[in-house]
Amino acid sequence: FIYGDKDEVVTTSTTSWQEYKNEFPVGTRRIAIKYIYNQNKANGLLLDDFAFETVSCLRPTNVTVSNIDLNSAMVSWTSETSAWNLRYRKSGEEQWTTIEGFQTPEYTIGELTNGTRYEVQVQAVHGNEISDWTSTVSFVTAVELPYSYGFENNDLKVDGWEQQGATASYTGIANAFWGIRTGSYSFKFSSYDKDTYLLSPILKSGANGVAVSFWYRAYSNDNTELFQVGYTTDENETDAS
Repeated sequence: FIYGDKDEVVTTSTTSWQEYKNEFPVGTRRIAIKYIYNQNKANGLLLDDFAFETVSCLRPTNVTVSNIDLNSAMVSWTSETSAWNLRYRKSGEEQWTTIEGFQTPEYTIGELTNGTRYEVQVQAVHGNEISDWTSTVSFVTAVELPYSYGFENNDLKVDGWEQQGATASYTGIANAFWGIRTGSYSFKFSSYDKDTYLLSPILKSGANGVAVSFWYRAYSNDNTELFQVGYTTDENETDAS
């Protein structure tokens, strides 16, 4: 059985019934629901009222964004049809910009704003039929150097930063209660977590190297805190571990 990657894990903490919908490729003979044990939760998950039907115009899969630059990004996908529509927007906006009827499974979006998070979806066209839109894929355009950041928007995701591996609620943007050097916010790693990571946005440095500096301190004198700083030259590398 193929279950997809970690981004396709469904989570719920509500007692209200919600609908799950998905499409699977030609040749699918069975499906399986994998219940993922979570030791921090209890009481279990309920399922009911399954429905199966055929679909001839499947949604594209494997939607990825690459070649991310200051003002452009290339979107590509896998699909069994030969025509597609694409739409994108700035994260948080309601209105989509839609491009229709192109016939290659990739498209470069231009005229974007640097250092900005966008959302993109793709739709397959098969004769007179169209598929549902794919799930939203988000990306952040590159930031041009010099660049400075102090967490003052209080939103890592919108600003193109990302934390990985955190399970404790104390890991994330922190306020003056925890400790700040300037402004109103900082970032705090929690000692309750094991290996956790903070990733910067994609940097646009051209033919030059990148120099980085930041300030740090321990939350208290009771423990010795350790960290390392790494780098990647691959803009598509998303796993900091």
